[in-house]
This record gives sequence, C-alpha cells and structure tokens, in this order.
Amino acid sequence: MKRKHLLQTFLVIVCFYLATNIWIHLHLHIVPKNLVIHAHEEREVCWTMTYDQYYYEKTHNTLSLMVEKLAANPHWKFIWELVTYLDKWWLTASQTERQTFKRLIESGQLEIPTGGWVMTDEGTAHYTAMLDQLMEGHQWLSKNLFIDVQTSWSIDPFGHSSTMTYLLHESGIKHMVIQRVHFAVKRHLSHLKSLEFFWHQGWKGNGHKDIIFCHMMPFLSYGIPFSCGPDEHVCCQFDFYKKKCRRGTKLIDAVTVNEKNLETLSWQLWEQLQKKSELYRSNVLLVPHGDDFRFLDAAEWDAQFQNLEKIMGYINNNRNMKTKIQFGTLKDYFQALQGSSRGPRYQHYPSFSGDFFPYTDRDDQYWSGLYTSRPFHKRIARYLQALLRSAEIWFSLIIARGLVQGKTGYPSSSDILTRLSSVRHSLALHQHHDAITGTSKATVMKDYGERLHTAVMEASNVITEVLRTVIVLPNQDMEPNIILHMAENMKTDTSLPDLETIDINEDRLILVSNSLGQSRHEVISIHVNRLDIEVILTKSSKPVQFQVGPVYKQGHMISDKKYKLSFEADLPGLSAILFTVRISKEKWKQSKATIKVFNHTEEYFTEEKLFQSPFSVMRSELDHFYLENSFITATFHTCNGKLQHVYSKLYGKGHQAEINFVTYVTGSRSHPFRDKSGAYIFLPDGPAKILPAHYLFTIVIEGPLLSEVWTEQQDILHKVTIYNTTGPNELGIHIENIVSLDDKWNNTELIMRIESDIKPHPHTMCTDVNGFQLHRRKTRQKLTIQGNFYPMTTMALVEDAQSRLSLLTRESHGVASLVPGWLEVVLDRRLVQDDWRGLGEGLYDNLPTRSHFVLHLEERKRSTVRLTSHLCRPSLQASQMSQLIENLPIVTSIHTTHKGDNLLNMLQDYRPQIKAFPCEIHLVNLKTLFCNESSAESLMVLHRFGIDCDFPMLHTNCHSKGTFDLSHLTNVQVSDVMEMYLTGVKVKQKVGLNTPLDVGPMELKTYKLLFSGN
Repeated sequence: MKRKHLLQTFLVIVCFYLATNIWIHLHLHIVPKNLVIHAHEEREVCWTMTYDQYYYEKTHNTLSLMVEKLAANPHWKFIWELVTYLDKWWLTASQTERQTFKRLIESGQLEIPTGGWVMTDEGTAHYTAMLDQLMEGHQWLSKNLFIDVQTSWSIDPFGHSSTMTYLLHESGIKHMVIQRVHFAVKRHLSHLKSLEFFWHQGWKGNGHKDIIFCHMMPFLSYGIPFSCGPDEHVCCQFDFYKKKCRRGTKLIDAVTVNEKNLETLSWQLWEQLQKKSELYRSNVLLVPHGDDFRFLDAAEWDAQFQNLEKIMGYINNNRNMKTKIQFGTLKDYFQALQGSSRGPRYQHYPSFSGDFFPYTDRDDQYWSGLYTSRPFHKRIARYLQALLRSAEIWFSLIIARGLVQGKTGYPSSSDILTRLSSVRHSLALHQHHDAITGTSKATVMKDYGERLHTAVMEASNVITEVLRTVIVLPNQDMEPNIILHMAENMKTDTSLPDLETIDINEDRLILVSNSLGQSRHEVISIHVNRLDIEVILTKSSKPVQFQVGPVYKQGHMISDKKYKLSFEADLPGLSAILFTVRISKEKWKQSKATIKVFNHTEEYFTEEKLFQSPFSVMRSELDHFYLENSFITATFHTCNGKLQHVYSKLYGKGHQAEINFVTYVTGSRSHPFRDKSGAYIFLPDGPAKILPAHYLFTIVIEGPLLSEVWTEQQDILHKVTIYNTTGPNELGIHIENIVSLDDKWNNTELIMRIESDIKPHPHTMCTDVNGFQLHRRKTRQKLTIQGNFYPMTTMALVEDAQSRLSLLTRESHGVASLVPGWLEVVLDRRLVQDDWRGLGEGLYDNLPTRSHFVLHLEERKRSTVRLTSHLCRPSLQASQMSQLIENLPIVTSIHTTHKGDNLLNMLQDYRPQIKAFPCEIHLVNLKTLFCNESSAESLMVLHRFGIDCDFPMLHTNCHSKGTFDLSHLTNVQVSDVMEMYLTGVKVKQKVGLNTPLDVGPMELKTYKLLFSGN
C-alpha cells in the first residue's frame, strides 16, 4: 500500500514536470528572442518631499554615480528623463563630469527620452504649458548637450493623452512608452497582442506620416516585480538590492546570484520573459529594470548590474533558451524592433486614435478625483500661464521694435530673459504629474504654492516694466519717471488674485493691453475709491461708456470704501491702449448701477451697519426675475437666486439651464468597511444629493454695461454675470464660484450641476483634451459614477442634432454627464483619509478657490447632423470666448514720481498690427531665445482651431483663411523665417519672407523668427 502511494506520487510529479515543459514549449512558442534590459529609475520632482529635498537627498548622488559607473562599465546602459534635475546638477558638476556625461550620450550608453523639464501630467495640464515644459527641456538639451530627443518615456502620469502624443510627434519623436492605462484595456489589448500600436490623431486620419509608434507596458506597475513577466512573486527576486521581496503574504530576503542558484534563477527569469513576450507580436522584448528613486548609492549600481550580468551570461550561452539578452536604452530597443523580421511595419500593427482616460488600477477605483484635487493650485497655475504668455509676447515685441528704432536693445534685456526663464521653470515644474494634479503632501503643496506665488509676482513685474517701454514715445528717455501697477494682485501664496483699489484723486491713466492676435471688445472692471468719475480715451479724449456700481462683500455686504468701475475697451490685436479716469460731478449719475434685493429680512434695511450704499435699492417679491441683453434673456429662481432658463433672441428658442449645487460623500456609516475617496481616487458611496437652497438672500446689481446676481449658499459665493455690450462675451452667461470648504465638509465633494433639456442620443458629452481638441465621451452605466468622470481643461458640451450647450472654464475640473443633457463639474474636494496610493494622507488643506465658467447655448443651421463621430469641434464663438477668458487683458494703473511730468506728451497707444490674425489662428506664444544689439531670435507658436461650421459666426472682426502674413506686423523687421519642429530645436524647412504662414486646421506650428534693424 505504501509502495503504491509512493508510485502514485512519483507519477504525479513526473506528469506535472512533463506537462509543465509541454506547456512551455507549446504555449510559449519558443522562437529566437532579442531582449533589451534597460535600467531606469522613476524620479519625482514632488510628492512626499519638496523639490529641493528630493534633489539633495535622492537625486544629486544618483546623477554623479551614473556618470561614474557608466564610464567605468562601457557595456552598462541607463536612461534619465527629467531635465529639471539635470539642469540643477549641471550647475555644480565639474568639467570632467560634464565631459564624461557628453561622451556617454554620444556613445549611446546614456539616453534622455522625452526630454521634458518634468514628466508632465496628461489629464489636467493645458497644452500650452505641456508644450512649454517640453520646449524648455529640449532647448536645454540642445544648448548643453547638442542632442535632439528621439524617444519618449511616460510611465507615471495617471492616464495618457492624445494631445501629448501629438506634441511628441510634432517635436520629432517617433517612438514612445506608456504605462498607466485602465487594467481592463491592458487585458483586452494583451489578448489581441496589440500592446504595441501606431497612435494617430482622429482628426488627421491614420496616414503613415502622422503616427507615432507606442509601446504599452502590460502589467500593473513599472517596478521590477512587474517588469520581467506576469508573476510578480517571481520577478521581485530580480531586484537585487531591495532587502525584502514579497512572496504572497511572506517577506523573504533578496537573493544574490551565485554558482548554486545561477541556473535556477536564469530559467525562472527566462520563463517569465517568454510569457511576457507572448503578449507582443515581435521577437524583440523590452524589459525595464528600475523603480522609484533607485540607484541611490554605489552598492545598488553594482548589485543590480553585476547580478543581472551573471544571469544574462547564462541565458546568452544556453542554446536551448534561444535568447539573446543585453543592456540597452529605449533607442536600442526600437532600433532592434525596427530591424527585426516582425518590426513595426504599418501593416503588421494596429492603429488607434483617442486617449486613455479615466485610469483605474483595480476594480471600480478610478483615479478621477485628481482631475479636481487642490483646485486653488490648478487655478493659480493657469493664472501664471496667462501672465507668462503676456510677458513673453510683450518683451519680444519691444525687443524687435527697439532694433528697428536703432536703439541698443532693451536696457535690462539680459536680466529680463533670466527672470522669464525662472518663471518658465516654475510653471514647468508645476506641470509634473503630482503637482498640477494636487496629489502631493500638504507640506509639498505649500512649497509649490510659494513657488507659484513668487513666479506670479515676477511675471507681473516683467509685464509692468515691459509695458512701460511699450507706451513710451521713441524720443523719450528709456527711464521716464512713471511706474505701472497691476490692477490685480496676488498678495500671498494662499490668497486669490484680487483687484486693488485705485485712488482717483486726480486724473489717473489706465493702460489696457491685449496679447491676443485678434481685436476684442471687452468690459474692463477695476476698483476705485470714488463714484464721481468718468472715463475717456487718453489720446483722443473721446468719452467711453462706463458703469459705476457697488463692490459686493461676502456676508451680504456692500463695501462703503470702494466701488466697481466698468468701462468698454476696443482693443486691436497686440495693442496697449491708454484710458483716463477723471473726476466728473455729473456724468457718473447716468451710469450708476441699481440694486435689487430678494429674500431679505427687515433688519437688512434698518441696520445701517449692514447696508450703507449710495445706490438705489429696491425690494422685490416676484417669483422669478430676469436679466437680458440684445442676444439672451436669463431667467432666475427668486427662492434661491439660481439660473433656471436661457432664451436666445437670435434663434427664437429657449432651453432649460438650471444650476444646482450637489454633493457626493464617501465613507458614510452605511459603508464603514468600503474603501474611500482620496487625493487620487473618486469613490462615492452613491448618487449625489442636492444641497438645500431655499430662500437664499439674493442681490441683483444692474447697470448699462453688465448685470450681476449674487447668492450665498453655505460656504459657496455664487455670481452670475451678463454683459450688455458688443462682442462674444455677451453671447454667454458668466458664472463664478468662490468655495471655501472646512471641517464640516469632510469626506465631501462639491459639484456644480447644470441641468438642461437637451437630449443627446446616444448618451454622450464632449470634453476637451488639454484645451487642444475635443473628444466625445459615451456615458456607460457599468463604469459606475466615478468611471464616467473625465478631465475638463477648458470646455465640455452636450448636444443633440439641433442644439448645443457648451460650458467653458479657466481651470481644470472633473466633469461628467450622468443624465442626458446634464453636466456635473467638481468644484472642490475635502477628504480626511489616504486612498492607499502612496501619498499617506488626505486632502484637508483647502483654500478659498475661485472657479469661472461661461455657459453658451447655440443652435445649428441644419438639424441633419449625426452625432456619431468620436470627435467634436467647438463653434467659432466658443473658441473665441475660451481664448478671451483664458487670456484676459492686462490692466495697469500709471503713476508718476514727479508731479511736474506731463505724461500725455511722453506716452502713446501701441498698435503693432495692420490686420488682425485670422479668426481661428491663436498666437500661442512669441518667446525670445536670445537678443543682442543687432538681432534677436524668437520662437512664434501658432495654433489653428478646428471649427464646427454648422453654427452661425457672430462678432467676427477677423478673416478666416488659415494663413498669416508676417508683413501684417509693423514696427518690426523680420530678416529670416524657418519652420521648426514644435520645440524649436530642429529645422523643418526655410520659409520665404513673403510667404504666408500656412497652418492647417487643428495644427500647431513653430516658426523661428530672426528680428533685426533696418
């Protein structure tokens, strides 16, 4: 009996061994393999430590060791992706280290993929900031290492964007690697052997010239346990420096390769590699080897590389394994793939368009919370982005003008270039995937806030200095006794930008500048200290329509120390126009706003301390009230002061557009053991609940130029504005919320919901992708609430065959359409716990945050449109309004240090253009790279919007032909033009000086302009 049992056991073991080997041979389908192991480390610029802490404690030594170890071991290879740390290290590196670093690059031992200043987030960042940080990195690499980037390595952003793919391709990059993609998508692509594919833009088709080859990692993470194959418990032992390796629930010591275990480890690694290779179509396999903040000391460099060398030697010399394995870079991998018999030929690989949002790594735990986390920092980053753009453009124009006028250059041009570079680096740093997302520790976000504030102040100072030179007459001294002050300032790193009060005790000059290429008709608002004033154009003395009204203070109060002055401004493209605010005893009375109060108490009128106002005040008991201009009539609920309905006078049609505030909660008592929302994860307990809003105190301010509705609901200050002036702004309803969440909002997410009667079929919405393009998103019930939220950077819309409701924004939010025709936008989140993604804390450092939206309703010219395409295009009006709210006019007040100066004889309006830019071409930037006494070199970036022409075009004081002629710029001399790849490093083609610059629909193009004197 005992012998029979032993025989059975023996037969089972033999059968298992045979079955295992048969499985390996049949299912792994052994063919000669070419494996490229590329060593890397993932380097954060912020997360649980500040930028400087990470650099000095976890980065500086790694870079120095990298140079030392690679130089001593010519067959070792490595990649390094973050230029921001490389720049900081380069400043203190010795000449020997610098020269060795360059030799390593030239020999191919070291590669710098992507070449961005940081590894940018791809969901919440705006395309101009994404491009700018890429440009900063590529320019640095070109200047210091004389290289251009050929591959991209983006393994940590939380979802991947088609816009980033476009920026990489147009920067000259042909191959890319990505990692964080929905686990179900990875599983599906693995079954199809489609983890490598050509990625094209949906609006460009899939032509061979416009595609980028993408490698998607197959498993959960980029760390060593998830790199060699599907079994993380096997792969983790090939991390030869980590002290413990997890095997199931047990922790075991990491191994060192020796003669006793070499064969076993080699076969284990080989088997994992064979299984991994089955997921791809080629016989060339990429095997990353690294993790977060690795290779910190010499011992790890030796342990990782030397142990791998032993296993690689065994595998390479074992004929049965039929495998060649070597160290390599990404460039080596893609070159080997290109040269293999099954390399990336277009016909052999699938071609995809679209993006990979939202991201989840398990179950229903979608990383859609980060689309809104820390909205204060998201807002300030975009505020800085607009300031920096204005500073760059105005500085470039004044440098070019100075060359024509024969001046020896701007007196402090070198200093300003240095300061602009510092601001660029601060903005670029904040595009990192744990910065703009708001997913760093509170202490780290505090450090980022301080950096952003410093950059805002520096950009503001540059703007005032440059604009002072812009408006000074050429025959004047370059240092006149005038000072420009920004009308809006950000006083601290935790305060919102706000209007300063301007004293009008005598005539005060106000300068309003427009950095857009198109003309704009705006209502400019400033705060002043008196009512009895009027506004005129300074140079012509023509009167300007204006309005004086109250300044609302939270708590249902009206300020008795300052007033809101609003006036019309016609601003040509790229202009700076002077206005004068002067004392007038009579004219202001016809321009004074009136006040209506709803849901008031008698005490509000009887207690003077609550309400002291020189304005006419009326009480109303109507069920509804209305605000209107020549295009729209907006109806509001009296009981809560919220928008209810919008009627278009242009189309003769109205739509429900009801605003409500709702909340999602997480971790309620009914779900005590369920995982909860955190900085990354949005995991609500159930559907949203409407925030009660009965008989809210409402103040309506009406005037000739604009009307406002103010309501307060718990910790939400809500304002709706309608403009009564000519221009795109009067076509929309402007919505502003100031939200301040404290402890009573713990584990709550605040949403602004817009409920319309538009009925999309099928149930879809469109959201922008980084402000560059629009994708149609289908609402899928099986994806849960959180799985239907997407990033919204500038715009979201719902539409049916006839009508469209667009919602434009200045900052990033999460957005969903859970009910057909409705939009839900997340305003802020307060969460007290970690979500188990490594941060180790919740979100409880909320700051008062302002969000701004424009609601825009349109009707198609025809109703036969089928809404089945995954692409959407905005109307021209929506595109123009988006640019107007994104790039507000810069307003400054002018002061003189000497009372005797006659400012009017010293200053001028600045109008550099004869013709406006085409309607759909946006001047993204005009950035000066260098300047001297005889010339200046600048990069001009243009973006041509893709427009849905089914909607009427109104208020278009521009042409629409898609080309721009440089001769339209006056007061400057362009002596050479070259079309560049996007980052301005590589030349595409030379352009004739008289050749119009042609930009195709949806395209971004960069031109290098050489400015010179006459």
